[in-house]
Amino acid sequence: SFGSEVDASAERVTTGRSYANFLGDRVATRRSYEPETYDRLARLKDEVDPTNLFRLNQNVAPTA
Repeated sequence: SFGSEVDASAERVTTGRSYANFLGDRVATRRSYEPETYDRLARLKDEVDPTNLFRLNQNVAPTA
C-alpha cells in the first residue's frame, strides 16, 4: 500500500527514534531515547514519582 511505501522510503533517512508525542507503547518510548538518557529519566522518575502516578502519558517507568 502507499503508506508502507512511504514508511519504507522514509526509513532510510531517519534515526529510528520516535517523536515523543506519538509513542505507542513502552518499547517505543524506550527506543526513542539514547540508553543513557532513558536511564537518567528512569532514575529521575524514581525520585519524583516512585509510585508511577503519572503513567498515562509517554511513560518512563521508575526502576523499582
